[in-house]
Amino acid sequence: MSTHASIGVRLPRQALGWLAVLAAVAAPRASWGSSVSPLVSTPYNETQPMWSPDGTQVAYVSDESGAPQLHIINADGTGEWQVTTDAKGVAGPTWSPDSKSLLYSQLAPAPTRHLFKVKLSATRDSVDAFWDLMTSTTGVTGQHFRYSPDGSTIVTGWSNQGSVTLRTLADRDGTATAADWQSIGLGAQSNHPTWSPDGSLIAYAHASSGTVPSQLRIIQPNGSGDTLVAPTASTGEHIWHLAWSQDGGAIAFSNWYDSPTHLGIVNADGTGLLTLDTDSVIAHQAYSCLADIWSADGQSILYSRNDGGVWNLYMIDSDGTDKELIVSSLGDDQSARFSPDGKLMCFQTNRNGSWDIYVGAVPDVTVVPLPAPVAMGGILLASGGIAGYLRKRRLARRDGEVVYD
Repeated sequence: MSTHASIGVRLPRQALGWLAVLAAVAAPRASWGSSVSPLVSTPYNETQPMWSPDGTQVAYVSDESGAPQLHIINADGTGEWQVTTDAKGVAGPTWSPDSKSLLYSQLAPAPTRHLFKVKLSATRDSVDAFWDLMTSTTGVTGQHFRYSPDGSTIVTGWSNQGSVTLRTLADRDGTATAADWQSIGLGAQSNHPTWSPDGSLIAYAHASSGTVPSQLRIIQPNGSGDTLVAPTASTGEHIWHLAWSQDGGAIAFSNWYDSPTHLGIVNADGTGLLTLDTDSVIAHQAYSCLADIWSADGQSILYSRNDGGVWNLYMIDSDGTDKELIVSSLGDDQSARFSPDGKLMCFQTNRNGSWDIYVGAVPDVTVVPLPAPVAMGGILLASGGIAGYLRKRRLARRDGEVVYD
């Protein structure tokens, strides 16, 4: 159980996918070197990447057609297509566990953001049906709605005149009204839910207002067993993002990019609360039973850190050791996620000006020597260039000892 005591180059879309352009980095010892490359790169903004649970596609939001719309692209960079054409725009794509449907919210002014479900065709390259899951309601707040691991239930934060409560809904192929949603949790300012890996519990944040420090709580999906895990005096921040470890033993938490404070972790029984890093943010968890925010081995957490005004990507072990800078550029690198099998990661970056979606391999047991700086078309790609860098990954663990090549 997990417990713990630059200069950018614009690329045409057809050239994207697994372009391997390595950047030079100066690092002590023999280091891991691996490329990150654009999965989607246009003059527009592509954000909020989300792996499908089967790992074959990435959903994201793009403003290429005007208002932000939901798009899907194959993990190898082929088959990109636009899913929605909502005049108000959309946000927060979230896959169903079977990778056949997605949830998203409308970007209408709060509190009129409706939650929609889109069912994909059998080949997942077109739409089969759309359903409004919040007809005749005041709408959903933010982007924090998630399927249970078995796909039977949806949980979300529900906004009503500035008050946010947790509600659950039995999944369906069809519309839903307010009467179909069950209210759970403490009430006002309860939000940011995420499911435990076995689906038996929901972790959420509760605060007296939208800015003060939050309690971290867990509750059963039927509303019973609401339990305090960490009080406000212990968390010390307004919690925006939560992430269970794959074995359900620990919960990581952080604030949001606009007001980062620290990355924390606590055992699910409330013991062992620890600050892992400062000025740091995790993405909101999509899958607690797969690699996502946590690495495939359940030992490390992937997160963004504000280094002097620039967001870089890091990994750190759940006991606060082995903190490693893995991706850096002249821009901001954010919203990073492991692929469900833990072998890849995707993230959004504005290193080229607008926001793009990048992908990269997660090093495991293959040492790749660092290259010299590469000149392409008269542009020198150094550590802040198009590839960024990954370095100093663990080669192996042997009897609890970290071993480097």
